[in-house]
Amino acid sequence: MKNVRRTSTSSPVIHNGYRLVGVYCYDIPLTQPLQLAHGRLQQRQGLLLKFADQSGCYHWGEAAPLPGFSRETLTGAIHTLLQWLDRQLSFEQLPPSIQFAIDMATSTVTESLAQTAEVSIRPAALAAQLVTANETPQQLASVAKLKIGNADVDADIRRFNQLQHQFPATRWRLDCNQQWSLQQAEQFCHNVDLSVIDFIEEPCRHLDEIMALAAQGVPVALDETIQSNQVELAMFSGLRALVCKPTLVGALTRCQQWQQFCQQHDLAFIVSACFESNLTNDYLARLAKLWAPAQIPGLDTLKALGADLIHPRSADSSLPLLSEAKLDLVWKLPS
Repeated sequence: MKNVRRTSTSSPVIHNGYRLVGVYCYDIPLTQPLQLAHGRLQQRQGLLLKFADQSGCYHWGEAAPLPGFSRETLTGAIHTLLQWLDRQLSFEQLPPSIQFAIDMATSTVTESLAQTAEVSIRPAALAAQLVTANETPQQLASVAKLKIGNADVDADIRRFNQLQHQFPATRWRLDCNQQWSLQQAEQFCHNVDLSVIDFIEEPCRHLDEIMALAAQGVPVALDETIQSNQVELAMFSGLRALVCKPTLVGALTRCQQWQQFCQQHDLAFIVSACFESNLTNDYLARLAKLWAPAQIPGLDTLKALGADLIHPRSADSSLPLLSEAKLDLVWKLPS
């Protein structure tokens, strides 16, 4: 991304009273390659936006489009951000990851979180434990999230039943990423113990199929569905939760609309990460504490990243640290 480096030739960009002073690109190695629903992930790349408030304090926002899941690529996100800097696009026209990054640094929600910034939060200890493809866990937390959605449904049935037998005290959140037809989802649900499953995220490709499955007594949750700006969701029988990934949803006002929907319908609101850095993981942990204090968030993705940004994820972390000086400059406000 070094070829996009540039400085501003226009007046400063101010958003919600915060002045953007720098944009950087990062590349973090993973502890091991990750097999996701839409491909294999080797490293995590993204942008850091550095804002200054009126007192001169700096605030970071992170834009990290997830390949195969985000509507925008990292290159596309940079392009639209530069257009926004040149005032060619409005905030509402920006892709979700950039909207979230700006809000992370500057929104009134962030100001509310700053009031609790002194609270020590260790996301991994508070998150549902993530079990990825081909992972063989030696121990599990009280709540675990398992990736399913194989074309071979029988393989997923065998794996889940084996894990459930091995860890009988664990409750499960299953994530299918819209990979199954209704018939495949029914095959899975007829061959597992639904009583230990809190919900299955997006089991089918289409919302009407998800609703048909839920009508059979299967607890479901929505994730990809609520990432669309076009969806107008109505409550339906069997819906148990909304899983909100701000990087994929976008503006925090949109995220908060889904949080309020959950409050109105007595649903679980699960704040969830998608392999962003320690900066966003910590931010989402505080957001979950503010918006859904009774729920266990989905923040166990941080363990996949082999380095930290700006500051260590914990006082005892021994991982490499990428300081501002080690990041690739994309854009800088002239001094």
